[in-house]
Amino acid sequence: MDTIKNILNNLPLPKYAYGSIEVESIKLAESKLALNFASDYKEFVEYVGAMVYKGHELYGLVSYPSLNVINNTLLAREKDAAFPQKMYVISSLHIDDILILQNEKGEIFQYSPLQYSKKIYNSLAEYIVSL
Repeated sequence: MDTIKNILNNLPLPKYAYGSIEVESIKLAESKLALNFASDYKEFVEYVGAMVYKGHELYGLVSYPSLNVINNTLLAREKDAAFPQKMYVISSLHIDDILILQNEKGEIFQYSPLQYSKKIYNSLAEYIVSL
């Protein structure tokens, strides 16, 4: 199976990455959210920080609040008391508050606050390739 780095390197342009992130910053983010990121998400964040590709924003650890996984996850938790505590927001569809979440195992879910959560991919790699 391809690593996240290989998948990202083989994506056609244009894609906009925001720069690599230190491992210590990733650990601090996990602490702030009281969870562990999936290994493929850690690799993604360490390699590109965050990314915009084909109009999809993939959140990470960057200074832009709109692309920051911490900000978006804390905001989702604040808006929805039922938000799953061991998941984090990796993207938004920007339609009807639908969010894309990842759990600690790496599975990807489509989430609508107070309505439903549906598994859509087994990994971040599958999600990125689907875009």
